[in-house]
Amino acid sequence: MNTRQEQLLTLVIEKYIATAQPIGSKVLVSEAGLDWSEATVRNELRELEEMGYLTHPHTSAGRIPTESGYKYYLGKTDLEKMKVGKKESDALESFFGFEDKIQAQKNLAKVLATITQETVILAFSTNSIYYTGLSNLFSKPEFVELGIVGDVSQVFDRCEDCIPGFYEIS
Repeated sequence: MNTRQEQLLTLVIEKYIATAQPIGSKVLVSEAGLDWSEATVRNELRELEEMGYLTHPHTSAGRIPTESGYKYYLGKTDLEKMKVGKKESDALESFFGFEDKIQAQKNLAKVLATITQETVILAFSTNSIYYTGLSNLFSKPEFVELGIVGDVSQVFDRCEDCIPGFYEIS
């Protein structure tokens, strides 16, 4: 993959994560300030699709990342830039040493959900599930459609039924 293709793949993935909408060449050229023509970008996107990093839902749609695209993107991510700051580190460290391990893990999950703006699910056993950060999940662009919200919320309603066996977090 050449440098231009890497840059385009990164732009498509980051824009898709933010919008949950297929990303077209026009959007990339206008919003990313690229110096390439839309035709050049379309050709590069087609190449990325042929390499298996992108796909498109239908002929006239923009591109969306594939699992291979996400894996490539993550492999190129500079983990040094992903380190948590002092404030977040202190908040995470404050949960070690609690007497009540279950409550400590729940508190840690809350902090992780806040820091990452994601949802955290803990399975203590088949009959003991804890989750936090649902508002983070349902505020994602994928959940604009109420039907999807309903489908996913049913998973949480049946969460304990979906976890086979016993999982112990120590």
